[in-house]
Amino acid sequence: MPALDEQEIAVLAELKTSDPALYRKLRTEALRSAAKLHPEVVVPEVEVGEAIDQLRADNEKSVGALKAELEAERAARASAEAVAAAREKHGLALGEIEHVKQFMDENKIEDFDAGVRFMRLQESQAAKMKDGVPTTGRMELPANFAEALKDRRGARRRNLYSAVADLRTAQRRADFLATN
Repeated sequence: MPALDEQEIAVLAELKTSDPALYRKLRTEALRSAAKLHPEVVVPEVEVGEAIDQLRADNEKSVGALKAELEAERAARASAEAVAAAREKHGLALGEIEHVKQFMDENKIEDFDAGVRFMRLQESQAAKMKDGVPTTGRMELPANFAEALKDRRGARRRNLYSAVADLRTAQRRADFLATN
């Protein structure tokens, strides 16, 4: 190994006192370079540093794997709790759960409760749509429909007067309750 002259030693001594972090970094790099150039020279500081770096890397790798496993377990537990809560709330059978999960995957829904509600809404809408025509059930005609056909203008006038009377009654109730 080449020896350092007095000027280089003075620069290193100055660096050691002015910037200790940079000195440690330079010293470590110099020792590693020397160990590579001269493999017959044993530099315990470099060997121990490499062993510590390897242990640190292995430790970080195992901690990362444990964190990923813990996160997966938390997600699975949250999913199971959501399924149990939705099953209790919506009264789902065990066979329906897989159907709901498949529906959620198809529609990219993450919340199980929302998936159940959306699936049931779609099923009810599909039941209302028969042959592409929306059906709401049996059509109910007003009680006075036959009279309204005979006298359309009079029927409209009676409906208008009854609506105005209902509004006045509601206003009177509101005024009465506001004064009490």
